[in-house]
Order: sequence, then C-alpha cells, then structure tokens
Amino acid sequence: EGGKAKRAGEHHEMLTNCLSAASAALVISSSHIVPRSTFEARGINGYDEFSAAEESTVNMMFLTEFYRNAPPDCLDGYKSNQAFIASIDGLLTFLKVASGDLFETCGSALLACNSRSDFIHDLTSGKNILIEKCRVDGNACSHMIEAAMMLLNENTGSKGDVQFLHGVLNFFESCFSSTTTADAMYTNDVNVLIDISLREALDLPPLSGVRAKYVRVLHLVMLNSKSWSEGKYRRKEIKGMVEGFVDAGRAEMGDATMDELDDLLADCLGMLEEDEA
Repeated sequence: EGGKAKRAGEHHEMLTNCLSAASAALVISSSHIVPRSTFEARGINGYDEFSAAEESTVNMMFLTEFYRNAPPDCLDGYKSNQAFIASIDGLLTFLKVASGDLFETCGSALLACNSRSDFIHDLTSGKNILIEKCRVDGNACSHMIEAAMMLLNENTGSKGDVQFLHGVLNFFESCFSSTTTADAMYTNDVNVLIDISLREALDLPPLSGVRAKYVRVLHLVMLNSKSWSEGKYRRKEIKGMVEGFVDAGRAEMGDATMDELDDLLADCLGMLEEDEA
C-alpha cells in the first residue's frame, strides 16, 4: 500500500510539472509569435517565429490530449490546481496573439480543458476558472468566443467529433450562465449560435444525447443575453421547436431533452409568448 501511494504521489508530481512546463513555454512562445493584427501582412518570418510556432503546437497538443484523456484523480491538491490554472493562463495569453492553425489549436486546448468538470472549478471558490478569467479580461473573452464559434461550426452534424462538441457546448453554457460573459458576445455571433442550435436540435435523430445541450444553450441565451432580449431573434422558430418537442413527448425526445425543455419553459415561457416587435 505504501508503495502504491508513493507511486501515485510521484505520478501527480510528474503531471503537475508537465503542466507547469507546457504553460510556461506557451507564455514565452507567445512573445515570438506574429501578432494577429500583422499576421496577414507579414506571415511567419524568421527562425524564432517558426520555431516558436512549432514548439507551441506541440505544447498545445499535449495539453489537449491531457485534458481529453487524463483520469479524474491524476491531479490532486493545491499545487496541481495551481498548475492547471497556469495552463489556462498560458493558453489564453497565446490565444490573444495567435492566428490561423495556431489559433484553432489553442482554442481546441482551452475547450478540452473546459470540458473537464473534475478540473475546471477553483478549489476555493468552486467557480469555473476559464469563465472567471474571461469575465475579467474582455480581450481574452472575445478571442475565446471567436475560437469556440469557429470550432462549433466545424463539429456540427455528422462531420464532427461528438465528445469535442460536448466540450464546445459546455463552454457556451458556461459563457451564457452570466450576463457579464454573455454580453461580451457580439449580436451577430449570438444570432449564428441560435441558428446552429435551432438547426441541430431539430435535425438530430431521436433520443440524441446532444440535443439537450443545444436546448440548454438556447435557454441560457434567452435568459441572459441582452442582445437576444432586445431583438428576440428567431423567437417564433424557437417557440415552434418547443411546441414540437412537447407534442413529441419523452418517448421520442428522451428524458434529458425534456428535462431541459421544462427548465426553459419555467424561465422563458413569457418571452416566447410575447408579440413580435
């Protein structure tokens, strides 16, 4: 038993050190990456910028795979939690300067991180670490939303990775759980998110486990987005979706979707019944 405990402790220490090293490397590399504002004009020029891009890709791929596949107990205690927070800081720092494939890879790593409910909450406050950082850093928040929208478009329908799609939708759920982060999203992006969520919720096969996530996103957008409350974008279509699901019932739509629908109706029925402007 003592040997097992020692090996577990060494395993935690190794993973914590790997997270810390990858995070520190990303922060350093970010200073060598061509800023987003000049990327189109300059491209990647020079050895420092190219090697920084290569090294950053390796580190971000490591973090993505770690977040996707690490067992729940692989990080333990305050030191591990601090290393996890440092990895989010490193990724957000890099996201703000990255372009092209680097931007998408960085966004993927952050969304994989956000999908880990066993890691993502601060040990002291219990709050979502990524969302809290987005809440206080508008620049990071806007870039994170841009990356999430791009990756949502790439992973809908039959072409997407369902596990990763859950992580993307988890981010939007977290984003719209607060008016502060919800209002950081441009009206056009909110409208595109509604379009995608409506389309996918209606087109998914019966009993699809992802449908409930789209209903949840629509619920939170209506509840907390100022841009939606002002324009009621596609209110009539959302109401039609709700009525169709209610008519279909639990046998066809599944318990998860209907439970989310019940929550939506409890909070938003009055909004759906309002006359169109």
